[in-house]
Amino acid sequence: MKRRTRAADPERLAPHLKGKHLVEPPAATLHQAIALRSLLPRPETARRGFLATLLFDSLAAPLPAGVRGSALTERRLLYRLEGGDGACELDLLIRSRAGKVELAGQFLPPIDGAAVAVRAGRSVRRQALGEAGDFLFRALAAPRAGLALTLEIDGREAAVIEGIAPASGAP
Repeated sequence: MKRRTRAADPERLAPHLKGKHLVEPPAATLHQAIALRSLLPRPETARRGFLATLLFDSLAAPLPAGVRGSALTERRLLYRLEGGDGACELDLLIRSRAGKVELAGQFLPPIDGAAVAVRAGRSVRRQALGEAGDFLFRALAAPRAGLALTLEIDGREAAVIEGIAPASGAP
């Protein structure tokens, strides 16, 4: 059943559009709201953020002929990070040796003033990126939940990639 619509009477609609039916907040509440604005970050100092997209995962690629799954001790990941400040790629290599994990990576193009932090369980390690945008963390514990890598630009968190795990056949 079709419902008929009537044209709105401009005389009756005008007061509703003007907002005369809205209640003005108390002056004290208005002053508090204005004061809170000073706590908001200014646009030029707002946090820069990236969205990370996984482009390649060596665990998803088929194994070369003659290689068994239990022999895998390396995993390669390639991410594309895109944000308001541009885009870059992150190439990661995760190696497992003697129950410890080694995480090597490189941001291309390199990001000036950037650092990375890696969280393995409760342990967190930080390191500034090299001139070529590279970093290396050795002897990390291999938590069940995987590693978390944080990109920091000018002291602010710009991207977090969680659940980075070594190859499943790693010892």
